[in-house]
Amino acid sequence: MKDFVPAIMRMWFAVLASSIAVAAVAAVAAQPAAAMHLQLRQEAVIAERFITVADIATVDASPEIAGVIKALHIGAAPRVGNVDQWTREDVEQLIRRRVPGFKSNLKWSGPRVVKVRVATRAVDSRALVDVARSKLQNALQKKFEKVDVTVLAVPAELDLPLGDVSFRPRDVDLKHFYARIPVWVDVHVNGAFYRSVVVPFSANVRQSVYVANRDIAEGALVTAADFDVRVEEVSAISDELMPVERLQEQTRLRKRLNNGQILTRTHLAPLGMVARGDSVKLILAEGGVVIEARAVAQEEGGLGQMVRVKPESSADAVLARVVALGVVRAGGR
Repeated sequence: MKDFVPAIMRMWFAVLASSIAVAAVAAVAAQPAAAMHLQLRQEAVIAERFITVADIATVDASPEIAGVIKALHIGAAPRVGNVDQWTREDVEQLIRRRVPGFKSNLKWSGPRVVKVRVATRAVDSRALVDVARSKLQNALQKKFEKVDVTVLAVPAELDLPLGDVSFRPRDVDLKHFYARIPVWVDVHVNGAFYRSVVVPFSANVRQSVYVANRDIAEGALVTAADFDVRVEEVSAISDELMPVERLQEQTRLRKRLNNGQILTRTHLAPLGMVARGDSVKLILAEGGVVIEARAVAQEEGGLGQMVRVKPESSADAVLARVVALGVVRAGGR
């Protein structure tokens, strides 16, 4: 709410200023024809976002007329490093377009063309790097226990327009972690976006992880006892790590793990998964009668999926739903 009131006030003052300007232009247009002398400058250096007639020329006229003409916007200031050119004809056409009914006779002196550039200042990029580093460290510390970031390249000195400069870092994408992480920072001048700068970092991060304490084959059932918990450097691992204390009992490996290898979620099969060739408990339920038997899974399936299983006492396979790890159910509910 406190930001809303100043915004309303700024809007009100802008409307008031616009109304005053319109009234002043109308008053100038109503003036009888009079001579006006404009002397174009050789070069103009602009400190504001817009170019006015006063920036590029001196105006010799009655005080009332001169004040209005000097304040007329003729265009946006060029970007840093660019040079715009305005001719006498450009300026005169704009004045007559902006002041309908303008009757004064314009007399010109000075160059026929004025070169316009924006006033700039050099801004050290170290403050921008500090903002980017802080953003990255905060993001990494939410995921990892120990974090050390290093800037890989410091951006060159920034050439910016005059005004209040602020740096606004963007959110860092850490869905997949890489040793080289770009952090984008938006540069604002006087509250308005001006440009973006990227700062590349490398990061060394360490985290408590599960480390296999033996070679474990694909498809094996594992528990926390098959792993040691150690703090390891994980910067080069892009897969999602398996959080410590989240390892379910009797979880199946989807991929082989070697002794000393770090466990990630991609190594684990979905909870309750049945693999082809598994010996499973088959529950046959029909009409209130429940029979349990052993069967061999003929295909892979996750929790809730239908798979074909072959009972040990039968040569024919039946369809059954996976209801738990190593358990399938067929027939009625």
